[in-house]
Amino acid sequence: MYIDTAEVNYIVLSVDEIPLKIMKIGYDNHIIIRMLAWSIALCGFLYAGCGGHDGDLKEKKKGAVGGVQKTVKTDLRAKKRESQESVSKRACSTCHTWPAPDVLNRDAWVSVLDMMEPWVGVSPMPENVPEEVRSLYPTERLVNESEWREIKDYYLTHSPANLPEVNMVFDGDLELFEVEDLEAPFSPFCMAVRVESETGVIWAGWGVFQGDHGVYKKTSGGGWSEKMDWGGLPSQIRFSKRGILATLIGSYFPSDTPRGALVRVSSGKKKLMVGNLRRPTDLLLLDIDGSGQKKVVFCEYGNLSGGISLVNPEGRQHSLHEQAGILNIARADFNGDGHLDIVGLAGQAREGVILLMGDGKGQFEARFVLPRHPAWGHSNIAVADLNRDSRPDLIVTNGDNADTKDAQQRPYHGVRIHLNDGNGNFKSELFFHHPGAYRALVRDFDSDGDLDIAAIAYENGKHPALLFLLQHQPMQYLKLRVPGLDGSRWITMDAGDVDQDGDLDLVLGAMETGPSPRTILMKSRRKPGHDGPAIILLRNRLRQK
Repeated sequence: MYIDTAEVNYIVLSVDEIPLKIMKIGYDNHIIIRMLAWSIALCGFLYAGCGGHDGDLKEKKKGAVGGVQKTVKTDLRAKKRESQESVSKRACSTCHTWPAPDVLNRDAWVSVLDMMEPWVGVSPMPENVPEEVRSLYPTERLVNESEWREIKDYYLTHSPANLPEVNMVFDGDLELFEVEDLEAPFSPFCMAVRVESETGVIWAGWGVFQGDHGVYKKTSGGGWSEKMDWGGLPSQIRFSKRGILATLIGSYFPSDTPRGALVRVSSGKKKLMVGNLRRPTDLLLLDIDGSGQKKVVFCEYGNLSGGISLVNPEGRQHSLHEQAGILNIARADFNGDGHLDIVGLAGQAREGVILLMGDGKGQFEARFVLPRHPAWGHSNIAVADLNRDSRPDLIVTNGDNADTKDAQQRPYHGVRIHLNDGNGNFKSELFFHHPGAYRALVRDFDSDGDLDIAAIAYENGKHPALLFLLQHQPMQYLKLRVPGLDGSRWITMDAGDVDQDGDLDLVLGAMETGPSPRTILMKSRRKPGHDGPAIILLRNRLRQK
């Protein structure tokens, strides 16, 4: 070990001519430096004389140097990562919840980072962006070139080559249902199925890319009807005293071009209620102000724009909340004040749950809760009092992976239960893995007095297409499979007493390829040569036992 004091301004500590540390010094420190040098030399002499061969000493010194160098490199890497993470959080949190590198694999990050360049001002805005949403893009850079390189390096360095595989463990098979192909006269391109509660009649909305579309119905003991044309592909169907209400999505692909519509169908005749909508995906009939008059509340997914709106009986449209990517909506009194509230699920960029807290007079205050990063893949939200404490809880599915080219399954996809504290605040209580999860229905399927959950998945065959959560003790669920459903891509579902025998049946609709209201384009394809059914009935055998 030696100390080089030839340079007045610096001190170099080294072992066997390998620099360990460089320190800047002043002109008045020569005496201190020389004393330090003699002290180190004396320590080395004493150490050598206290045993140990010269070779052993060199090996020990080598080990010491290697350890120091390794520590220094580790510290430098940690500091670099910390710096890059800070830059990424500053840039990426501007528009949405910050995503950690491990939420996607490395190949997916390559395409995602390319897509993000216009949003941070690194590359120009795409030319095909509609005029009404061009203001969403930044007019100047949010990061400079160096910072953007640091962000890209951060995500590509610290993301995994592949996401971890999900190993689903089940408690057994569910024998409650008998699987029956309803032999629909159309191909598996369904976006909506609905069961009439009083009659058991099944309605199905069907359509192909930029082509044919229609609506079919099937009675319990009869066949399928002729195709009906409501003016577009229904993304949702609801029943009312004045006829059937439906949202027509207008475009398979995320788009802000207003091609969608809200229609009412009565006695086979269609009436346009609202046109020029941005991919409407769901609707409800609600008395929001206690007037006794129900108004239609609907949501639009759009692409860069969207939101939740209502239509009064005169046909006037009023916006309740503006946000892109609203998948579906539900209703309940979430804070116990006696007024009806609305909940919506956002699945585009700024993913999360929107609570519209009503005042009973038709006004709503928006709250954004349970925020998620943009790769989360929200797909559906349902409301039910699962723990029977008279407080409506949330059941949320996330399983959409079509926002990246590889569509790799994500270990955080599945079904989540969020319990309500009574004030409209929600905590995560239970999570069940379910790759490709797309919708969950909450009903008492086995008629034992508590609520069960049936969750479908847009799957590729590696995991069961339907996860059944049977509540056998308060908030304790058996995870059960339903044999005979794998191989198809289930994207829509409803429950009702189809055969009118007093128990709840399930109806599933398949979309073998292409997007739901949420997706750009499903990357999972059906197996070669597989012609799956369009509509499946899960006939409840409870009353047959």
